Amino acid sequence: KAYDICTPSKVCTDQVQCSYGTQCAGHVTSNNIPANHCQGKKCKSNICTSSSQCEGMTNPDAHAVPFCSKDGHCSLAASCSDTDSSCGSTDITGLVWGICKDSICHHRISCEDGGDCQNLSPSLPYCKDSSCTQNNCQNSSDCTNMTNSEALPTPVCVDNRCISTLKCDTGEGSCTERDDDLVVWNVCGSDKNCHKQVSCDMAQHCNGVVRADGVQLQFCTAGVCTENICTIGGKECDTMVSPDGEALRVCVAKNGGGFQCVAAATCSTNVNRCSQTDADGVDWNVCSDRKVCIPQVACESGADCAFIRRADGSSLEFCDGSKCTTNGCSVGGNQCVNMTDRTKKPLPICQDDGNGNLRCVAATTCPSSPSQCTQIDVQGDSWDICDSQKRCSREVECGFGSQCSGVETSTGQRLEFCNSRVCTQNACSIGGDECVSLRDKQDRKLPVCMEDESGELTCIEAKKCDDGEISCTQVDANGKAWNVCNSSKQCVKEVSCTNGSDCEGVRKSNGDLLSHCKNSVCVSNACRIGTRDCDGMINPSNQLVAICSQADSGAGGLVCIAANTCVGDPTQCDQIDASGTAWNICNSQGECRDEIPCEFGSSCVG
Repeated sequence: KAYDICTPSKVCTDQVQCSYGTQCAGHVTSNNIPANHCQGKKCKSNICTSSSQCEGMTNPDAHAVPFCSKDGHCSLAASCSDTDSSCGSTDITGLVWGICKDSICHHRISCEDGGDCQNLSPSLPYCKDSSCTQNNCQNSSDCTNMTNSEALPTPVCVDNRCISTLKCDTGEGSCTERDDDLVVWNVCGSDKNCHKQVSCDMAQHCNGVVRADGVQLQFCTAGVCTENICTIGGKECDTMVSPDGEALRVCVAKNGGGFQCVAAATCSTNVNRCSQTDADGVDWNVCSDRKVCIPQVACESGADCAFIRRADGSSLEFCDGSKCTTNGCSVGGNQCVNMTDRTKKPLPICQDDGNGNLRCVAATTCPSSPSQCTQIDVQGDSWDICDSQKRCSREVECGFGSQCSGVETSTGQRLEFCNSRVCTQNACSIGGDECVSLRDKQDRKLPVCMEDESGELTCIEAKKCDDGEISCTQVDANGKAWNVCNSSKQCVKEVSCTNGSDCEGVRKSNGDLLSHCKNSVCVSNACRIGTRDCDGMINPSNQLVAICSQADSGAGGLVCIAANTCVGDPTQCDQIDASGTAWNICNSQGECRDEIPCEFGSSCVG
């Protein structure tokens, strides 16, 4: 824990409990930032980057400060008249605080129903998705979750307004309302309200659901009550359930025309009973282990496919990783990638079986020599790599360089380095990224592309700098200097950071200290007159250093430094930056600035 808060009694502590900001008066952080506001029962500063960070915060006067002002501090929201709206200011993110309630400006009003939204200025009398809103719509989807002042749902968009649904107490013929999308709300639910459709989890939820034309919608499919109809190429039967709970998976022609969903046949006594053909022409001719006819059987390996037969008696004893199938493949296809036989043996290579048929076959092994890897698949790819398990492969996957130990091609080329999860040789090119993730057999990173003694470009380790940053002298093949010594005593091109504290101990080979963080990279705090070198720079104490000033004692050139604090004493603001601008204004938060942005005069109080 960081004991970084100084209490009024001059005691350092890690946190201060509070109920209101009045209990936080006089508390200051180690960075001299006042921690005089209360949020989440803890004393905090009121610095913010969005108004969401101000929710629940109170100031030393115990007033709520929900508004993040443009100078980055949680502040009082503007006051207003309940009858004459004077709101409209924008916060630091551009959010408009334009709603007046209880004489205070808000950017939104929370609600449970429309009853919570009355007497607002401007008028926002309806509740939608827990926020008060006006009643306007383009289509009925805009009306979802909207309620009126009587807490009644208003789900139908008619004439660009959300209205309540019609009742159908006297029968389904009452459901004739057409919304602005020209959709008729013509379904009478069991609640005697008219609906566009009625949702269901099971067919029992569809009892009593009737369309305006008298058609009963007693079946449940895809979570909606419907009649039993299906279409060629449709998915209606994938989830359809009958009123008695039976799954109806097969779409077939019905007497009188059209198509309907029916139950699949069973095959407990005879596989030949699997003779259904659905509307798409798919044969439901496979007898599953549950003795139900299906179009295919799911599997993880060929062992799951033993004794699986089609109605014609043909065997489906291979698994392609998802379903039982015959052993066949095609040029350019990927049928063999996950194919296994009934002994679970992988069959990854597509080859001609000698009779003109393409089959998935096992890769050969290479127990004696990589030269045993001679297979070529139908696409012309060579399976000429012998892995550490003495199996031939097209490529060998890896997570670490040690997994590539012993990997060799049939021609004797060693692939003992790991790059992008594939075993490879150690070679790189100018402008390439081969070294970014390359590791050797000892799992050492080799990030630097340099020319070796024979003139070849290879990836090598970056130097260590245990003896100091002067060791960082490498320049890679792209001319980039690896001249920064990081806190782990490793030479790198640059060091990433989030705060200045991430840059502790970082130096360049010339001795320059890179102790500050800017644009997520460790940098020195040197600056130049007339530039924005200091913008966004953070020092090792994680303070913004916005002022470009002469270094201490007048030596060392210009550097970025932090602005003074001025809690209760504006005379502390006596800094003048290198361009001659005075940072002589003390803002209401006790921080020295060269100017204070404002939108209203109230922003300038104090």
